Amino acid sequence: MTTNKKRVIRLALLGFEPGSVVISDILQSFLHLGVNLVAEVVPGNAENPFVWLDSEDKFDGLLLPLAQGLENLPADIEWFVPRQRQGEALLPARDNMPALFFKKDHQPLLVLRSFFVSSVAFVGGGPGDPGLCTVAGQEALRHCEVCLYDALVADSLLAEIPATAKAVYVGKRCGHHSCDQPNICQWLADYARQGLRVVRLKGGDPGIFGRLAEEVETFDRYSLPYRVVAGVSSLLAATTGTGMFLTRRHISRGFTVLTPRHAQGGKEPDPVYGPYLKRPPRPVVFFMAMARIGELVENLKKRGRLATESAAVVWGASTPLEKVVRGTLENIEDLIKNHDRELPGLFMVGETTQFALVKKWSALLDERILLLCQPYLRSDLEAEILAYGGRPVAAPPILKLEGVEVTKPNFDTVLITDEKIAANFISCWGAFDQDSTIQGQDGRAMIHKLAQERVSERVEIGNGF
Repeated sequence: MTTNKKRVIRLALLGFEPGSVVISDILQSFLHLGVNLVAEVVPGNAENPFVWLDSEDKFDGLLLPLAQGLENLPADIEWFVPRQRQGEALLPARDNMPALFFKKDHQPLLVLRSFFVSSVAFVGGGPGDPGLCTVAGQEALRHCEVCLYDALVADSLLAEIPATAKAVYVGKRCGHHSCDQPNICQWLADYARQGLRVVRLKGGDPGIFGRLAEEVETFDRYSLPYRVVAGVSSLLAATTGTGMFLTRRHISRGFTVLTPRHAQGGKEPDPVYGPYLKRPPRPVVFFMAMARIGELVENLKKRGRLATESAAVVWGASTPLEKVVRGTLENIEDLIKNHDRELPGLFMVGETTQFALVKKWSALLDERILLLCQPYLRSDLEAEILAYGGRPVAAPPILKLEGVEVTKPNFDTVLITDEKIAANFISCWGAFDQDSTIQGQDGRAMIHKLAQERVSERVEIGNGF
C-alpha cells in the first residue's frame, strides 16, 4: 500500500515581498494545482542570483524579475512566467514581471509549467494564395498574441493577426536572412515561456524544406508544448495547380522530392545528392494500400529493402480518429492485423517513420474534447483548448444528410454550455458518461478548470517525474 503525499516546493523570492498581490496570486495558483509551497525572501546577489538553487537550503525555484534573470541565465536553468491565460490579453510583457527559474531536470516544475504556457502553433500558410492557408491555420492566427512569420506570406493572411498582437518578420530569401535560425528558435521558446499564444507562420507546408524539425526539436529540448498545422505545399501548387500532376495513371506511380542546396549554402555538388539519383534511399508512401500490405512488403524486400527498415501505417491523419502504428517491414503486417484493413490509410516505409511529435509537456496531453455550444462560441473555446494542449472535437450534424454516412465523434471529455444542443446530440447519439461530462455557462472557465485538474492529477501521482 502506498500513500500519496502532496509535494512541497520551496521557492526563493528575490526582489519581491511575499505579501505583494502579484506574488500572492502566483503562490495561490500553485496551491490550486495541488502543491504545498514554502516561500522565503532571500537577499539579492547581483552577480549570481541562481546561487540559491545550488545552496544547502535546497530551493526548488527562484522567483525574480524576468529581465534580471535572463541577463544572467545559466545553461542548466529553465524558466517561465507563472501567469494564467484567463482574463485580459497578456501583452505587453514587462521586464519586471515575476518569472520562476529552476533546474532543467526538475520534473515537478516542468509539469506545473504546462498549466501556464500555451502550445505554440507551427502553421503552414500555403504557397502564397491566402485561400490555400487552411481554416485551422487561419484560426490559429486569429487567436495569437505573437506571430513570427516568413517571407512569401500573403499580406491578406497577415491581416488575420489581431491588432493587439505582436508580428515579427523572420523571413529568409535566397540566403539573405533577416535573422538566423538559432535566434528564431530562441525567440519562439522565450515567447512561449511568457505564457503567450504564439504562431510560427511558415510558407507552404512547414514540414517540406521549412526547417520545421529544428524548431520543433528546440521545443522538445526545452520540454515545451506545441502543435503543427500542416499547410498546402508549393510543390502541390506548382504541379497540381498547373496540370503537371505528379502522379498519372500508366505514366507516373510515385516521386521523390529533393533540394540541390547545401545545408551550409555552398555551391559545390552535394555528395549526398548523387545517391538519390542512382538508387534512391528515399521514403516511400503508398496510398490505398491497406488491403495489400503483405504483397507490398514482399515486393519491397525483393527490390533491396531490408526487413529491419522502419515502416508505419497511419489512419485518419489529423482527425480525432488518428492512429499510427510503427514497426519494420518484417513485423508491420502483424502489428496491424487486428485493425480494420478497409479503413483509408497510408503505408510508409523509411527511416523518417521512427520520429513522432512530443506531446507530453502540455496540460491536457492531447485530450479530445467534444464541444456542445453555440456556434459563435466555438472559435474562442477551440482556441482555449488548443492553448492548453488539448484537441477540440467538432460535433457531427444532428440532421443526417441523405447519402452521407456520419459516425459518432471520438472524444475523451464532453464540454456542454448549451443544454438544447446537448439534448439534440443525446437524442441522436445516446447519453454521455457522467464522469466525462463538464457542464456550465462559462466555457473558458470550464476548460481552465479541466486543465488545472489534469495537472493536479499528475502532480499528485508523480506522473512524468
